[in-house]
Amino acid sequence: MTTAVQPTFQQILADDKLYFETFIEIEDRNRNPIQFKLNPAQEIVNGRMGNRNVIIKASQLGSTTFFLARYLKRTLTIPGTTSIVMAHERFLTQRLLTRAQYMYDHIPSKVKPKMHHKSAHEKSFPSINSVMYIGTAGADVFGRGEPIHNFL
Repeated sequence: MTTAVQPTFQQILADDKLYFETFIEIEDRNRNPIQFKLNPAQEIVNGRMGNRNVIIKASQLGSTTFFLARYLKRTLTIPGTTSIVMAHERFLTQRLLTRAQYMYDHIPSKVKPKMHHKSAHEKSFPSINSVMYIGTAGADVFGRGEPIHNFL
């Protein structure tokens, strides 16, 4: 009989797929909560990610979910991270940040920093100096004067 070796917390933090499958919950197409497991398209993207990536995304393959989860993980686990979500209209962008909030809400509290500012536009984590916020394409002033580490 073999026993499965449980990954350590450090191993989970070092592996996006393992982090998603351990901590990230999403809703399926029928609005049922499920653990986030990479689908085949997401597996391909995850296996080919570099430091800078330009992805031409197809609809309904889970690209947005993948990147929201990836950037939320980085925002929560790498101090000083700025993650930005941008879309062509504010309402859609706010909905994307709401999906990130859903993911955050279902991560066990013992493994995530406390959120200080929680609005439809911004999620901030001052204990680690990280933030995730939205922008709208065509805005006159956006993202100027600060480093942007993750951009969707």
